[in-house]
Amino acid sequence: MAKKKEPNLILRLRNVNGSPLSLKGRVELVRLRDNKEIQRPRRKITPEIRYALQSTKRGEDLFWRIPQAEGYRGTRCKPFRWDPPTGREHTVRLFRRPKYWKPDFEGWDALPPRFRRLKELLEGSQAVWLKNPRGETGFRKIGDFSGHAYDNVTGAHFVFAKAALLNLHKMASSVMQPFARESWFSFVKEIVVIDRERIVARVDNKMAKVVRRVRADPKEFGYKSSIIGGHAKNIPPDHTFQQTDENAVTIKSDHKKGNLQFILFEGVTAPNGKSVTLADIDIDEHGDIFGHINDVLFRHPASGGTNPLDVYEIITDRNRKVPAGYRLERKT
Repeated sequence: MAKKKEPNLILRLRNVNGSPLSLKGRVELVRLRDNKEIQRPRRKITPEIRYALQSTKRGEDLFWRIPQAEGYRGTRCKPFRWDPPTGREHTVRLFRRPKYWKPDFEGWDALPPRFRRLKELLEGSQAVWLKNPRGETGFRKIGDFSGHAYDNVTGAHFVFAKAALLNLHKMASSVMQPFARESWFSFVKEIVVIDRERIVARVDNKMAKVVRRVRADPKEFGYKSSIIGGHAKNIPPDHTFQQTDENAVTIKSDHKKGNLQFILFEGVTAPNGKSVTLADIDIDEHGDIFGHINDVLFRHPASGGTNPLDVYEIITDRNRKVPAGYRLERKT
């Protein structure tokens, strides 16, 4: 009786939270030079898929292709060179498809200590606005968005705005300023607007000076220049602002995906008549200009804008240790 060949190629499949996956799908092992499958495809995704490759020549370039995965996006992985007998082990993380998932938020009282400052900001922000969805003009006044109001959000757009706020808190409180041992989020003094794509916040006036200093040589600090465009329309109706070339400035972090953008508006007149600085802070799915233009011109008009659940996947894949304040659960 022939001895059974031991597996020498192992694929482990996880979601962005690091949890093993077991679901319907298809996994293909493909030879790069002719795009041919070299093993029978696996028609179920399990936490660990094992192969015993014997016929593949040493030095062949192979890649994993996962065209189907129930509730997840398909993917094609980077090629690797097959070099037996040492064997290879790979871990691939799959990203969820938002239409099959919904946020499961931690309750206000259950938020961990890391959210203490965000909670203090929301408790002190008594005039919060919800920007209306794409296709609708204007804003809706929320007022207080702490405690009971935070826990009792209804409606898809409002739910997405809450998720976006938590995404932005996670990222802006994790990324440090270039010139101080404090996060960008430390500049925030009041939450003014929430939206599925951004927040608008009243910030310390010093933030604009820091942004201008970074913009003078963005590559040195891991950022890049960007355009302001029509972002002034995100300022709510109880504030007054007349944009010029001198009172608005922006930078964007240099991530390939899920990059953080700050747009600062100086000299905004607040409801109490005082002059304040507002920051429009958002996260784009694509960091490169062509991907972002494709999102703005083609994807977002149909989808309603950046999907915060896509952003959750990107920033969780980048940093699983920092909690977001919610997880995703499968829709029933």
